[in-house]
Amino acid sequence: MARRSRSGDAFGLAELAALTGGTLHGPDAARVTAVAELGQAANSDVVFVVDQKRLSALATCEAAVALVPSELAAAAHAEYGMPTIGVADPYIAVAAVLERFNPLVAGEQGVHAGAFVAESAVLGEGVVVAAGAVVEAGARIGARSEIGPCSYVGPEVVVGADC
Repeated sequence: MARRSRSGDAFGLAELAALTGGTLHGPDAARVTAVAELGQAANSDVVFVVDQKRLSALATCEAAVALVPSELAAAAHAEYGMPTIGVADPYIAVAAVLERFNPLVAGEQGVHAGAFVAESAVLGEGVVVAAGAVVEAGARIGARSEIGPCSYVGPEVVVGADC
């Protein structure tokens, strides 16, 4: 299932390359609106591949672009004809893309009305707790950290600042 942009925005491939700190191999002709799994991608989706053994899936993939390890990007583009963005770490890159498509939205006080925060939890200054998130008893969240939608922070867990 694809994760579509909540805002309905579409992003160019050069923009995605800049966002992920990667290098685009191929034309910047497509616009991307979602992140999808390799076998379910449409022509406006971005997919990611983490290693050599999964690259062959690009042969039948309909995605607009693939995030791949830097050392594989040029060869993958040449072999499969799909634009690729070479990145240092595809997991970090796809996380940046997902955040761009679906940024956290804070409630008025930093804790969304649909979140649960235990009374004994400690939230630092500027913490954001999104809808559906749960922060259990005794948990400590450092200043300026963001707890995303439907996230779970267990009892006594410590999350550092700026996470």
